[in-house]
Amino acid sequence: MKCRHSQPVRAGPIPDIVQLMVKRSQLRDTERNVNYRLPLDLEALRARVRDILELRENAKAALGDKFSLKEFHNMVIDTGAVPLEILERQTNAYIARASGRS
Repeated sequence: MKCRHSQPVRAGPIPDIVQLMVKRSQLRDTERNVNYRLPLDLEALRARVRDILELRENAKAALGDKFSLKEFHNMVIDTGAVPLEILERQTNAYIARASGRS
C-alpha cells in the first residue's frame, strides 16, 4: 500500500503504526484519535471477518465438493460493503446456484 508521500507502508506493531500516522498527518489530535478509534475499528473488522468465515463454513457444509473458495470469494467481493443480512441472502443465492437449485 502506498500513501500520498509515495513511501511504502508496511504493517507493524500498533505503536509503530500510530507514530507513522502522527508523523504523516497534518492534524494536531491524530495520536489521540488513532488511539481511540483503532481498537474499535479493529474489533469491528474482527467481528465482520468472523461473520464471513461463518457464512463460508455454512456454504462449505451445504455444498460439499461443489463448494469453490474462488467463487465464494468473488461473490463476497462483488456484493461489496453491505449489511450482514444482505450478504447472508447473497450467500444463500450462491448456494442455490452452485447446487443447481436456482
